[in-house]
Amino acid sequence: MTKYNLTILIFLSATKVENEIILSALGTLDKFFFGCTFLLLGMECFLVSRNQNNFQMEKFTSNIEEVYKKVDLVISGGGLVKYESAFCSIPNFSLAVTKEQDDETTLFELNDLTYSIGNLYNFNIKHTIKRLHMIMDDKLLFEKFKSSSKINFDKFKLNDITSYL
Repeated sequence: MTKYNLTILIFLSATKVENEIILSALGTLDKFFFGCTFLLLGMECFLVSRNQNNFQMEKFTSNIEEVYKKVDLVISGGGLVKYESAFCSIPNFSLAVTKEQDDETTLFELNDLTYSIGNLYNFNIKHTIKRLHMIMDDKLLFEKFKSSSKINFDKFKLNDITSYL
């Protein structure tokens, strides 16, 4: 079993997904990762005892950048968080909440700006574990991601976009 020693932010929306599915996803992540600290953003109802990792509550904040400074990896429901973390050069995995988020995540993944580990609207533990193995076994993953983030979110490109708008 690989000990990852990562601090992982988890932000999964429970508004469109049943609590049992979120708990199953958290259990799957706890089973796969070992020796990690999971920060659950605004998910206090899901803070339950786990075996292999340290799960902590992280309160919502208007200074999300302070939370991002603490983490090595973000796992989100496939919404805007994947854009924020990619912009901040923090590798992120998506468990899409909706089919539309899943489709959008696929496009983002083509540019190495997020990596899909499944979805919550049709959650499959075996598929998520398989995707986690494929992704985490890639020793260059974090470097590839940071390089892609730098290329796609270059400061000058953003300046060009904002001046155009």
